[in-house]
Amino acid sequence: MLARLIKELPLPAVQRLLGAFARGEGGAPSGWSEAQVAHAQAALSRKPPLEADTLRELLHQADANVDALKRSLKFSNLLFTLLRGYGGQLGPQLTVARAVVEQLETFMRKSALAAIARLES
Repeated sequence: MLARLIKELPLPAVQRLLGAFARGEGGAPSGWSEAQVAHAQAALSRKPPLEADTLRELLHQADANVDALKRSLKFSNLLFTLLRGYGGQLGPQLTVARAVVEQLETFMRKSALAAIARLES
């Protein structure tokens, strides 16, 4: 039901949803579940306009969760969607993105690293 809601929400609502997800519990990194990652990826794929702070917080949360999710295809897909949709806005955060992606243990690692390399050149 949540997946359908994400697909039908207006973009400003998706933007607020991702902002709340990125901030976590009280601004501290929180553990992500596979379901949360899938919903966040679905929201990112809608390409709502995101502030630099939200992107930074998403990468901070991804960094905090990479050890638990490095074998998750859903997590890898979320990172790839973030890079493809918002790579131009990441700027100095590409260093963090690269550090997270380098820890992935899925077949998407290579594609995500190639996307980072394109953004860095």
